Amino acid sequence: VAATGTSEPTSEPAAHPTTVSAWKGRAMGDNTHLFIAGAIAGTCEVVVVQPLDMLKTRFQLSPGHDVGVLAGLRTVAAEGGAQRLYRGIVPELLCGIPKSSAMYAAYAQTRTLVTRARGGRDDALTSFCAGAVSGVPEALIVTPFQVVKVRLQAKEHTGRYHNAWHCVRTMLAIEGAASLATGLQVTIMRNCVWNSVYFASYAALNSKARALRGAELTGWSGRALSMSLGFCAGVFATCFNCPFDVVKSRMQAEVSGTAVGSASSDPSMLARMAHIARTEGTGALWKGFTAKSLRMGTGGAVGLATFELSLDLLRRL
Repeated sequence: VAATGTSEPTSEPAAHPTTVSAWKGRAMGDNTHLFIAGAIAGTCEVVVVQPLDMLKTRFQLSPGHDVGVLAGLRTVAAEGGAQRLYRGIVPELLCGIPKSSAMYAAYAQTRTLVTRARGGRDDALTSFCAGAVSGVPEALIVTPFQVVKVRLQAKEHTGRYHNAWHCVRTMLAIEGAASLATGLQVTIMRNCVWNSVYFASYAALNSKARALRGAELTGWSGRALSMSLGFCAGVFATCFNCPFDVVKSRMQAEVSGTAVGSASSDPSMLARMAHIARTEGTGALWKGFTAKSLRMGTGGAVGLATFELSLDLLRRL
């Protein structure tokens, strides 16, 4: 997570390579396929949702009221054309492969361990636990790249950084290497909360859908259902992690202790949340919610479909 993208790897019917039985029997021990499929899924997700990610960050850094998504996209595009919507995509792409691969592998391995510890029960609670663990390695990998991405996307820093590499060199020279770890704690919370809720809600939705339809959907019909459930689960999970993401964006946009938007002089995560709620209202902790929901929901759906399709194709080679 993003932002960071995640997917539930057990949404296909029993005869398909990406079913529950397949994951327990083969995929859990096949890290090569997991890492490759995760890398492909992460790359595809970034390309599709980057404009929404740009808009989400802009909304989170602004203390004013959010405009509509379409109006916001037009405003950003007016600054420098369509390419402005993809500003910050380089660090996202660079970290997409390692963070997605680490997250998927951590989720799969933890899910196996939790399932065994619970006597073979592979349900929403198992997915919740595995998702929470998967957010830690994902956050450790993604934080430096997120700092650079937020700096590039912040309107207040327009003209300060020419590109991603220039941003890194400038930060190292002025703020030191520690600046690239800004917001690590809140990023871990953001990812763990989103992943756990996403995986658990997807597992619950998928189980309910299977019970209602009475028969398994195969091929593209099954993948279409997976994408729909992934989108719903992604939007639902965003309800819970949005406050952490707002604080993360504001912390990572700060330069030499000077805040962009509204921040507290106290660097702790909870203190910053309290400051935002006190000075801008509780609703400010969910700034950019629509853009973030669309970004995470679409990312979850795209990541899910791409991951399962890639895993299927890799096993057929």
